Order: sequence, then C-alpha cells, then structure tokens
Amino acid sequence: FDIPENAREGRYLLVAADATSAEEFEAERNPRAFAPRSLDELMQRIERLRLTNEVHLFLYRATQGVLIEGRPLPDLPVSTLSVMRSAARSGVEEDLPAELVAEKRVPAGRLVQGSHVIRLFVAKEKS
Repeated sequence: FDIPENAREGRYLLVAADATSAEEFEAERNPRAFAPRSLDELMQRIERLRLTNEVHLFLYRATQGVLIEGRPLPDLPVSTLSVMRSAARSGVEEDLPAELVAEKRVPAGRLVQGSHVIRLFVAKEKS
C-alpha cells in the first residue's frame, strides 16, 4: 500500500479489514453514508458494497472536522468548530475524527475475516 505523495504530515491510521469490519469502520466515520435518503443514494450504497473475498485497506488521517449533510469538512480551525457545533442551524451531523485519504481493495481469492489497525506518522522526506 503506497501512501499518496500529496499526503500531508500528521498522524494516520492504516486499516486492513474484511468486508464487515470495513463497513463498521466507515459507518463509524461517516454514519450519514449508511442512511440513504433517496432511491438514488440507496442504489449508490448497494454498488459500493464490499466483497468478502477482498482485503480492504483504508488510510485515514487524524483531523478536526465535522460532517454536514454527509459531506466531510476536515481541518477546521478550533474557533470555527466551536461556532459550528454550538449553532443550532449549522447542519453539523457528527464530528469527523478522521479523513479518508486513500482506499484500496486487494483480491484474496478466498474468504477474508478479521482486521488490524496500524498507527503511522507521515513526515516530509528530508533532502
């Protein structure tokens, strides 16, 4: 799994998971994506279902942000977060503890079960 070249410095989680665990990780990170509000959203959700014979890899970056109408807004200043969380009409649905940076599916050719999380710190390469 290659870390994208445009990845910013900071704390990351690399998650390797089976289909069920992958769904659980994503549902925790973005609950709105798992509650379709229209037939089109439901169809998109069905098309994105994960297969049980693949290893699902996710690279998450720790962030301070929120979800508004299912859209992640990462890296908000603390003052902005405070105002948005307290405003009744801000539309904030959830805090966003992590931003999905990259995702990859690796065919395994057999049933995959289990998951593992690795904590990483990405730093710029010194020349």
